[in-house]
Amino acid sequence: MKAVPDTEEMMSYGIPTFKYKNRPLIYMAAYKNHYSLYPASDAMVKTIPELAEHRVSKGTLHFPISKPVSEGLLKKIVKFKLNELESKHS
Repeated sequence: MKAVPDTEEMMSYGIPTFKYKNRPLIYMAAYKNHYSLYPASDAMVKTIPELAEHRVSKGTLHFPISKPVSEGLLKKIVKFKLNELESKHS
């Protein structure tokens, strides 16, 4: 992953996952009409307001196949998750 060079790809819960320092950073899955990123927290949605329209449950973001998410928004999500991991385990 370009945004976080020290990540490794793995499968977890049967879906593609990027891990960082042996901890899951972000999970992703594709479905017929949408793709999802996990986990999404209340703090993430408050920090990145444009995610509110994509939040479908406490830990899931859905993006329609017909409207790809921007690279900039993906970078914000990954950066937020990285900061969250680092602050929990520092």
